[in-house]
Amino acid sequence: MIQLIEEDVGSSVILKKHADIFGAADKLWQLASSLVLPGPTNEKVDFHVRWVVLAYHARQLRAFRSVVLLLERGLVPEAQKILRPMIETRLHLHFLAESADAPTTARQYLMWEFANDEKLLGFVKEEERAKHSALYKTLSELFPEEKKRLGTEGWKQFTRQGPPMLSIDALAQKLNFSDWYNMVYRRISGAIHGFNLLAYARPTKDAKMFIVNLAPVDDALDLTLDAAIALLVDTSLRVDALFKLGKEKDIRALDEEHAKWLKEKLGRAG
Repeated sequence: MIQLIEEDVGSSVILKKHADIFGAADKLWQLASSLVLPGPTNEKVDFHVRWVVLAYHARQLRAFRSVVLLLERGLVPEAQKILRPMIETRLHLHFLAESADAPTTARQYLMWEFANDEKLLGFVKEEERAKHSALYKTLSELFPEEKKRLGTEGWKQFTRQGPPMLSIDALAQKLNFSDWYNMVYRRISGAIHGFNLLAYARPTKDAKMFIVNLAPVDDALDLTLDAAIALLVDTSLRVDALFKLGKEKDIRALDEEHAKWLKEKLGRAG
């Protein structure tokens, strides 16, 4: 089995030391995942809007679970990498929710995948459409129209940035989420782009040897998981509101309970 140095021992210590926040994460997971199992329906909401919201929530759930599993094993820098796509999911869901024409925007989000198929493969995967021909019919018909409407340069931008046609920085500004962009998204750039090398290896004081970090760590574990919790809470509230599941009170109660614990913990640390 491939493991970090003393991974089993380190993981046991981490789970015990951070039992409170892992407990909060587990409670949220149970509630957030129950929102989409089985898949909720609300016929009053456009079919494609429901499709996109459920897909993004599932994406957020899987990302959240990945963060938790990595943190349990002491892989904090690796877990932090996943916060960036979680932030992007949050932004795209908010953009859809605030769109003046949500059904059209939702269809554009689904066509975004077609656009990147075409860019990466040179064609749109017809076999994927054939599996669900009735579901993809509208998208198939709109795809060439949308491509023509946007023009060559606009289509390139759409393929790169999706329906918002904005960079993540600009989208965060538009949706009043710049604090998260600056404090979280940008600060973990090192984990994404690889310039956080000092987290992985450093010389000894006498510069005769190198210490290579292959052991579990828990530096910034609480802050990393707290960010993931906040992002999943936000997504869960969006899903609850759309499908009128009546879980807002429960979601907010969990969030408030966790926020109270975090405030007390930071107070003690201070």
